Amino acid sequence: MREIGHISTSFEGNRIALAEFEKEVQIFDIDSFQEISEFTSVLSFGGKRIAINKLGDICAWGAWSRHGICGYNANSGELLWQRKDLKRVLISVSVFANQVFKLKSFI
Repeated sequence: MREIGHISTSFEGNRIALAEFEKEVQIFDIDSFQEISEFTSVLSFGGKRIAINKLGDICAWGAWSRHGICGYNANSGELLWQRKDLKRVLISVSVFANQVFKLKSFI
């Protein structure tokens, strides 16, 4: 990873999500300093556009002008869901409950 543009941590787990300014994402185990996964996402730069859930197994990434918001399996990088209809996504509150994300979309 060249430069870190986004950081998000799980509240109760031991995961941290690091992302470049756009697209490239890495998930690390904080305790062991081991990389869990690395993948390409729909992430775009600007604002708060990343979140990782309480347990650290699901992460969400947003984009401002296209692609909407996506949820990924943090262990494998597998795309779990996508909402292309949402534009100008900001993840205003990270995660306070398992697998619950609070979002703002400025359509």
